[in-house]
Amino acid sequence: MPTDLAGDLYYNPLLTRAAVTNIQNDKRFTAARAWPRMIVDKPTGLYDKVKTGDLNRDEVEARGQNSPAAIARVGYERGTFSVPTESLAYDLNDVAVKASNVTRNPARIIPRVLGVKGSIRLERMMARKFLGADGQSIPWYRTVTGGASDTVNAYTSAGTRKYFNSSTDLLVAVLEEAGYISRKAGMDPDAMLFARDAWLAFRTNDSIIAALNVAGVPVSRNRPATTAEVAALLELSYVGVSKATYNSAPKGITESNAKIVPDGTALLYVRGSEGDDPGEWNDEMPVAGACQVWRDGANGNPEGIRIRKFRDEKAGSGGSDHSEMDTFRDYGTVNAKMGTFFTGMVGS
Repeated sequence: MPTDLAGDLYYNPLLTRAAVTNIQNDKRFTAARAWPRMIVDKPTGLYDKVKTGDLNRDEVEARGQNSPAAIARVGYERGTFSVPTESLAYDLNDVAVKASNVTRNPARIIPRVLGVKGSIRLERMMARKFLGADGQSIPWYRTVTGGASDTVNAYTSAGTRKYFNSSTDLLVAVLEEAGYISRKAGMDPDAMLFARDAWLAFRTNDSIIAALNVAGVPVSRNRPATTAEVAALLELSYVGVSKATYNSAPKGITESNAKIVPDGTALLYVRGSEGDDPGEWNDEMPVAGACQVWRDGANGNPEGIRIRKFRDEKAGSGGSDHSEMDTFRDYGTVNAKMGTFFTGMVGS
């Protein structure tokens, strides 16, 4: 007998775990792996973040025999978060299941469908907040555009510069931007996100391929660079490529698939973690941005989703298994100076 009472936060653990696994393992999407998770205990509120300028100040002083030590001065800033509650339902009708030629397994269908749609939603949220998708403004202090060339320190008050043309060494250009981030924020970037077309242009660029060739070996390299190789060249711990698309056409209408991350873009930023799992963020770890996950709404899982499943006997012919996925997740900038946004990387 179920023990859930009125007001309980009910969820189906098996379907939820399967959906989370699908979200974490689908390499087309970068949102689940690109940003550390900021675990919050309520849907809206404030969070503290250390002023990075205070971390990078030399305050150690000579001390006399009977004098007190100098006091380190570290300030904090306050940011606001608001984690929306969003939902999507899926009905698995009994008659449709029985009438199918091939057996349908609800335990596979439901988390797969909802997991993919959840990933699309998360990718769009991330792209809109950080990468200027859907016409949204980007939060980063530094924007680098293609199509011409100038020096790394040539920028306007808004922090915008042009950085390369077809003859520019891309490896040098990105490493120069890494140095710029380090000067502005005091931290070296450790991650980079690419749009699909920007990644193709980058990994096949002559300057990148040349950097990977072994000196003195007459045989030319016959394959593009991998994410691991580019990460090593750029001294990064993580390189991600968003290959995600979404269909904006209504159900039953010819699909209108579009890329979620804008063409020709990339983001160089401070992620603050190693490997595919970005881990959890706290205010002592300098990062460019974070993913807010509401702990109570997510039932403790790291992706901020849950699936509830129950019977709806009045649905369709003979009833249906009704499943609802709730998401409790958003994205926010922690330090805008820790990210450099590239646009116009293809062509030029």
